Amino acid sequence: MKIDFFLWYIIPLVLSFFILIKSISNTLKYRFYFNYLISGILIIVISFSQEIQYEIFFKNAWPTYLPCIFIGLSLIILMIQNVFY
Repeated sequence: MKIDFFLWYIIPLVLSFFILIKSISNTLKYRFYFNYLISGILIIVISFSQEIQYEIFFKNAWPTYLPCIFIGLSLIILMIQNVFY
């Protein structure tokens, strides 16, 4: 159970925080409306992903790959944000 918790909850959580911190730092560095929009979208997507992970691990819901898909999508969106600025 501990290795599952580490692989499926802690690593995506750390990756999500990295994505959010990088996106917010890009927004503070380059103050454009596009960056504010992208940061807002990333906050919503990652919040939804973390809510699903919380349901899986702490309320014993059925496991799914959906949080990992959302984190991958948010990583792609962060790369797009970095390419434009």
